[in-house]
Amino acid sequence: MFPLSHTISVGYGFLLLWIIMLQSDLPISRACIKHERISLLDFKAGLNLSFGRLSSWRGFNCCQWEGVGCDYNTSHVIRLDLSADPDVNDNWLRRSEFRPSLFHLQHLEHLDLSRNSFNGSSIPPQLSKLQRLSFLSLSNAGFCGEVPLELGNMSSLRHLDISDNFCLFQISDSDWYWEYCLRSSKFDVWIRNLRSLEFLGMDKVNLTMASKKWGEALSGHANLTQIHLSRCGLSGNIPDLSNLTSLSHLHIGSNSFPFQLPYWFENMSSLVSLDLYDCGLNSTIPSNFLPRSKLRNLVLDFNIDMQGSNLSFILDHSSSLVVLSVHHCNLGGVIPPSIADFSKLETMDLSKNNLNGSIPSSFDSLSSLATLDLSDNQLTGQIPTSLCQLPVLSKLDLYHNQLSRTIPESVSKLASLEVLSLNYNHLTGQIPSSLCELLVLNELHLGHNQLSGTISNSISKLASLEVLTLPSNRLRGTISLQMFDNLTRLQGLDLSENQFTIAISTSWVPQFGHLEYLALRSCNI
Repeated sequence: MFPLSHTISVGYGFLLLWIIMLQSDLPISRACIKHERISLLDFKAGLNLSFGRLSSWRGFNCCQWEGVGCDYNTSHVIRLDLSADPDVNDNWLRRSEFRPSLFHLQHLEHLDLSRNSFNGSSIPPQLSKLQRLSFLSLSNAGFCGEVPLELGNMSSLRHLDISDNFCLFQISDSDWYWEYCLRSSKFDVWIRNLRSLEFLGMDKVNLTMASKKWGEALSGHANLTQIHLSRCGLSGNIPDLSNLTSLSHLHIGSNSFPFQLPYWFENMSSLVSLDLYDCGLNSTIPSNFLPRSKLRNLVLDFNIDMQGSNLSFILDHSSSLVVLSVHHCNLGGVIPPSIADFSKLETMDLSKNNLNGSIPSSFDSLSSLATLDLSDNQLTGQIPTSLCQLPVLSKLDLYHNQLSRTIPESVSKLASLEVLSLNYNHLTGQIPSSLCELLVLNELHLGHNQLSGTISNSISKLASLEVLTLPSNRLRGTISLQMFDNLTRLQGLDLSENQFTIAISTSWVPQFGHLEYLALRSCNI
């Protein structure tokens, strides 16, 4: 007999080995079930993709293959992620076959086939056999035709994404065209049964035939947190969804809702993101339009018929906003100083409106602001130095306003600035040499102003510059294009309609392999 101490030692050894195996990918802890491995390999044979995930599908233990997940207790395959690499551009030319062997994986809970190319195939109705699925993503995968009614039988689904499906059609050896071709004429029928649904993604699925019933069909889904139905051919009034008390994302842009904004938005206290881009809204934005608490993203772009609206609709609401995009909406009035209360803003786009008055100095309170676009308005006065205090600002676009006086020297404090657009204003004075301290600047647009003086030789420090446009000013001096030699990334250079004398040597031209556009019109060469 072994001593008791030896028996205890051996017992602890086996226990430790068992724990290690459970926490590793060793075959003993997650052995692959043979018929499921065979099904996976058969499904793989139908895929025609150029990404490396499938290269790991070797050996007997499919639970160790990349993109495959198994249940630790039963070893059944419960997760399959075969989403294609978005950076591979030729997947659309590699049509895949959706093989029925997938339906043998009866324990699947998570299936992601997004960004594959089943170009022109219908969504298989047999997917409803996978009754345990809670996550299904077929987005951007080339499916066409009618969405099968059988999807409504998948009562366990919490996440359904069939958005952005388009097909490529070849019309000659070198010419292709594409179109979105997935539709659902009975959306209101099958969607009603998915009572567990939390995420619904159907952007660019044609729902024209079900347009009048879509709101009623979704109103009973108490668990819904996200609805994505942009560019679906919906029309009429925006239906009342206020009983969806968990709804955080409502994205229904690029549809046709040519009526007043509904009153019930104000009561949607759970709403985090609202996108009504290009919906044909034609009324003034009411002051009680927004919910008062959690809203972070608001997009109302391209509602060009909203006459008489101004920024008052946000002033007493939604101080949690991170993205405010109200581009091309006929907004009028001034930008109020209380805009400073929106201290969490990262993106503000109020371009192509009718805003007037001066830019308030209170902008320096928006310390998180990375993008500010106030272009195509009627703003007057000078560029406030407060804009130069924004520590993370990467884009400042004040194009096509009526701004005057000089460009602030303190612009050099914008160390993160990549795009500066001040063209088509009434700016005077010299181009501040401090601009040459903006070492990550990609684009500099100062054209169509009344700027005078010369260009500093320090411009050679802007090694990241890709576009420089200075046309139609009063700039002068002799310029040797060798001063741009360090700007090896320069793609566009416009010095036209100034008073420059420009010296060009043949040795300069080969330095600019990336240059696509050079304008020297009306200069002395």
